[in-house]
Amino acid sequence: MPSYTSVIESSTKDMRPCFHCRACERRDYTACPTLWSHRVPDCASPPYFGGAFADYYYLASTFAVYKAPAELGDDLLAGVNCVVSQVIFGLEQAALRYGDRLAIQGAGGLGIYMSAAAKEMGAARVIVLDSVPRRLEIARAFGADDTIDLSVVTRPEDRVRRVRELTDGWGADVVAEVSGSSNAWPEGIAMTSRGGTYLSMGAILPDQACSVVPSDVIRPSKRIIGVAHFEPETLHKALQFLVTTRAKYPYDLLTADRFSLEAINEAFAAADTRRAPRAAIVMTG
Repeated sequence: MPSYTSVIESSTKDMRPCFHCRACERRDYTACPTLWSHRVPDCASPPYFGGAFADYYYLASTFAVYKAPAELGDDLLAGVNCVVSQVIFGLEQAALRYGDRLAIQGAGGLGIYMSAAAKEMGAARVIVLDSVPRRLEIARAFGADDTIDLSVVTRPEDRVRRVRELTDGWGADVVAEVSGSSNAWPEGIAMTSRGGTYLSMGAILPDQACSVVPSDVIRPSKRIIGVAHFEPETLHKALQFLVTTRAKYPYDLLTADRFSLEAINEAFAAADTRRAPRAAIVMTG
């Protein structure tokens, strides 16, 4: 942990904890309010190199840095900072245990990596829900035991019933929302077992709302937790996870959709329309 002086002297224009608020004093750095208060970095203001899709990136004195293992190439390393670290930290916060059943709402990058991470953490059954067949196919290659196609099973109550059927009528011990939609909440909470945990990581837009009946959470003793960041040491866990599983899962499928930097708008469009589970920007030259 950096000294208090170095934190005060450093800039607060990028996303990092302040290290001196009440949350940080409790070492709950992911709950620091400054993480979401900073403006989006731009290339026109000092220190200039504060965004992605660039040759350089400015690292402040409070940033944690890990050396990439020699076994990992750029394709594997691309998902470490955010996706892999995020799902590992999220599952840890949800207290996923050996033998648990997990339902994942969404088979984008987060959902696919989460499927593999959960299996490596000892999940007995992983169920993935999405409306894109290609995503569901990739999820199965990354450890999903069962998939539910939302375009086929169109009614939420039928999807809840199917998850319960796959979990001996009990429901999933952990249900993870990584779809990016608050509309998934009521359905996901209904899929969660008594005493289980509903983990939301994707619905981060402030203008999204949904309707939830509190007694549906209180009476069966369910928990709802939100995770939007991860601790620095999670990066080390993510790197080790990729080292040990690099030959086990087809990670090349996640970087199959490649775009040059000049075609970055096309890459964003492919991601927005869900044609690509993970759109990869390839730097040349």
